[in-house]
Amino acid sequence: MKISKISRFFVFSFALAVLLMVPVYAYTYSYQEKGMCSFCGTYDAKFFNIDNSVCYFYDVDCPNCGIRERRPSLASFHKWIPYQDVVATCTSDGFKSSRCQNCGIMVLRIESFPALGHDWAETSRTAATCTTAGTVNYTCSVCNETKSESIAALDHDWDETSRTPAACLTAGSILYTCSRCNETKTETIPQLGTSHIWTVSGQTAATCTTPGRTGYTCSRCGEVKQETSPALDHDWQETSRKNATCTTPGSIHYDCSRCDETKTETIPKLAEDHTWTETARTEPTCTASGSADYECSTCHETKTESLPALDHDWEQSGHTDPSCTAPGSTSYTCSRCGFSRSENLPALGSGHAWTETSRTETEVHYTCSTCGETKTEPIKAPSDMTMSSLLEKITAVFSTALDWTGTVAATIAANPMLLLCVVLGFIGTGVLLFKRFLRL
Repeated sequence: MKISKISRFFVFSFALAVLLMVPVYAYTYSYQEKGMCSFCGTYDAKFFNIDNSVCYFYDVDCPNCGIRERRPSLASFHKWIPYQDVVATCTSDGFKSSRCQNCGIMVLRIESFPALGHDWAETSRTAATCTTAGTVNYTCSVCNETKSESIAALDHDWDETSRTPAACLTAGSILYTCSRCNETKTETIPQLGTSHIWTVSGQTAATCTTPGRTGYTCSRCGEVKQETSPALDHDWQETSRKNATCTTPGSIHYDCSRCDETKTETIPKLAEDHTWTETARTEPTCTASGSADYECSTCHETKTESLPALDHDWEQSGHTDPSCTAPGSTSYTCSRCGFSRSENLPALGSGHAWTETSRTETEVHYTCSTCGETKTEPIKAPSDMTMSSLLEKITAVFSTALDWTGTVAATIAANPMLLLCVVLGFIGTGVLLFKRFLRL
């Protein structure tokens, strides 16, 4: 859409009229309202004296810092140019300000910089001790301002090094040593009371020979003590007695009822020897012993003496002589008790000891040299005698002789006469055998 030249003229004329009318309508009036001071930040600043004569602005009067500040209004037509820069220091703020090129006298703070604060550097230090304070000196590296700070005293660092406990009747103590400065101090522990509180901690009963002991410990302070009670002595009780006799002493045995110890007391003997009186007797027999009982008239001790058995009084009551083949016997009777016994007499041999007494052509007569018995044997014809039969007869004779020798050996050894007869019998037998041998 194109604008005509007439339209452009009317628009320019209207704008010029408005600009020319602004000074006509310029005015100044007073108005109060609380606001914020740009310098100290106090909210109690008062706005007043609004002036619209040149540029729109208003005054701000701060009751705290006493600065009157002119601020442009929001709808002003100021033309701002840099006016003044204030650098921030360690303790004060910095800012940038501008002024209006039109009104010239109005100064506006448009940007603020907070104070930098000191840059403290430690320059020296005095260490604190347990009882004295220390100090630290600082210098600001920016403005060279100095300051000192105090270091509080450390107080002692007490360590317990020894302790003496308090007792009921004596005070205790605690010794402390400072771990930093080695200073010492002692604190008193008050005594626990005015007397001990004893409790029994151990007890050993008194015996017959040793005293008793009771240990006590104070329940409050731990102190100990011991009390002793006397020994009881033995309580003797008689347990057995052996009475004295005329020849031997007696004794009494005692046991202690408390400790089981024993003792023995001696009773002296009554005399040097007994006076025995016989009180009873059992007569001995042939096979059984007897006895005699005695009692001492002084000490009443008793004794029994054994009477030996009498043995039998044997008398011969009968006799049968033995023969060569049959035993004999002898009978005996005891004259005191009438008991009888018989003794066997062994046979004189196991066979007769034949001795030839006579001979005929047909027979031979023999007599026993031991018992006197006789016998007759026939003589066989020579034709009947052969070497084999002779050997049989010799063998039989020697067998008989050997048997007879074993049987009568004991009898021969006990009777010399019988031995002589046996020897003669052997000689006779040998002669007969020799004769028969010659006949062959």
